[in-house]
Amino acid sequence: GYTRIALVSFDMIPGMEYDYAKAVFNLYKDQFKAMTLSTSLMYWQGQEDQADDVMEFVEAIKSDLPKVAKDEAILFMAHGTPHPSNAYYSVINTRLHYAKMKNAYVYTVEGWPRIEQATHFLKRKGYKKVLLVPIMMVAGDHAHNDMAGSEEDSHKSVLEKEGITVRSYLHGLGENKNIQKMFVERANDAWDALQGK
Repeated sequence: GYTRIALVSFDMIPGMEYDYAKAVFNLYKDQFKAMTLSTSLMYWQGQEDQADDVMEFVEAIKSDLPKVAKDEAILFMAHGTPHPSNAYYSVINTRLHYAKMKNAYVYTVEGWPRIEQATHFLKRKGYKKVLLVPIMMVAGDHAHNDMAGSEEDSHKSVLEKEGITVRSYLHGLGENKNIQKMFVERANDAWDALQGK
């Protein structure tokens, strides 16, 4: 019996999964009196007086990190995608530097940049210690195995073979209060847009 629907995306970036959400929205929007769809967690980038979701995201992840030594780098592992939205990871890298985190770098499991580019970053900057941090909603298989696992091809093992000391922070973004707040804001935006229809 519902006639007004606010759809809320739990996607990090407007990639393939967000395209699926938009397809569902477009498929069903005419079957209801009103329907809205939230943006992904990171959507706007501060152009033309829009919010800077990416900077808000960087400040949120920055707020929930363990202490890092001055000579230690932080590698944030994202999922990555073949979708053009993979470019968000380059924007995140730029925003990390604006947030005075010149020792931080984002790489991906299934996109670009990969662990090889992250290793190049560490070597070029002379880092011998690194903190690996997943930037995924849940610290699941990718975090425990691909990133921090003991297998020969895990990111931890790849870095250790290069003589880099590695420690891992195995917490998902869903645990971060500021990330939770951002998702609530996106849900409220979708709800508020529904009220005007």
